[in-house]
Amino acid sequence: LMMGLIAWIFYVVFAVHGWSTVASIIPEGIYPGHPELNYMWALECNLGLGFAWVPYFGQYLRLCKSEHAGLYGTFLGWGVLWALLQLAGSFSARLVGSPDPTDYLLHVGGVTYGMVGLILIIIANITSGCCVCYPQAISVKMLYPRMPYWIALLTMTPVIILMVNPAFYEFWGSFVTLCATFFAPILGVF
Repeated sequence: LMMGLIAWIFYVVFAVHGWSTVASIIPEGIYPGHPELNYMWALECNLGLGFAWVPYFGQYLRLCKSEHAGLYGTFLGWGVLWALLQLAGSFSARLVGSPDPTDYLLHVGGVTYGMVGLILIIIANITSGCCVCYPQAISVKMLYPRMPYWIALLTMTPVIILMVNPAFYEFWGSFVTLCATFFAPILGVF
């Protein structure tokens, strides 16, 4: 379903609007008049986001039945599919003039398509949150083996409090940069 959604976005972007339309749109960015700052912010945010998720590779690989499945699953999921999702979102946001997925999902396919897209976004956020809870609980259990799993899961309470706090989202870029600063050297060691 998600791949169908992405394929439809690419169809609308290229078949309906065309590459020349997408390429001719110059985004304002968060620093109007300073393209070099906008470029650096986008690069840092995308690299930071990638490095911030490095600890979860171990969790995903742990669930694989073989090294082959782990390697290609991670490469395809975090490499190829992540790039396609980024491109679909970037091109659509440029066409609509808004980075909000609801705006371009409504533009691409109307209300029905927008609803399907929002349901998929909700499911993705919930499952992603659950995937973060698992390695957190495993890490706590390694430090305190006698602790029950439900108490280990309660260590996610500060994260939940942060997620409902609007101030957290104002400093999202700083948070991702801080995570990347810690995890990039670890990735370099591996």
